[in-house]
Amino acid sequence: QPALQGHSSAVSVDSPPSQDPMMLSDIAAHLDTDSPPDSLPGGLAAEVKGLSDVLKVTGDADDRIAFLYSYRGLSRAIPELGQEADDQTKSELTATALKVLQPVIDELQELHNFSRRAVSVLCAKVADMLVRKGKGESWGDECLWRVARLMDKLLIVNGLMAANSGINNDFSRYKRFQ
Repeated sequence: QPALQGHSSAVSVDSPPSQDPMMLSDIAAHLDTDSPPDSLPGGLAAEVKGLSDVLKVTGDADDRIAFLYSYRGLSRAIPELGQEADDQTKSELTATALKVLQPVIDELQELHNFSRRAVSVLCAKVADMLVRKGKGESWGDECLWRVARLMDKLLIVNGLMAANSGINNDFSRYKRFQ
């Protein structure tokens, strides 16, 4: 396992090179609180943490994309009851529908939370890149590649969410049953 150690900060890589050629997928970084961020130990730890966050969100995006590709709305399968249905039937249908929809709604809520988290990580990384540009520093190819991959994944997630009408139907049906 390759390891890079500095004054009071350390970075260790836990993944073999065959799985991640840049060896950044499982990075444990100790942020050096004694050194300022513009020093080498503090700057290195902050840069590695930033790339590690981008890599984690990119990996999570793959899971969300797989979920969205296979997602089929459930609200169509729940029967509509007309005005003539009695209160007992309506309450039983509501309870059953909530029981069926709850795990799906939880997963969709997690998808929403992921989207917000991913955008905040992307914004933080772009802000860091702009600060570095202001200082006259450049970005590495790996940093640009990782940010571009994250943006691509987020566009795919956004497109799949917009194209799947079952998501909005399930949310609205769930709210009506509550």
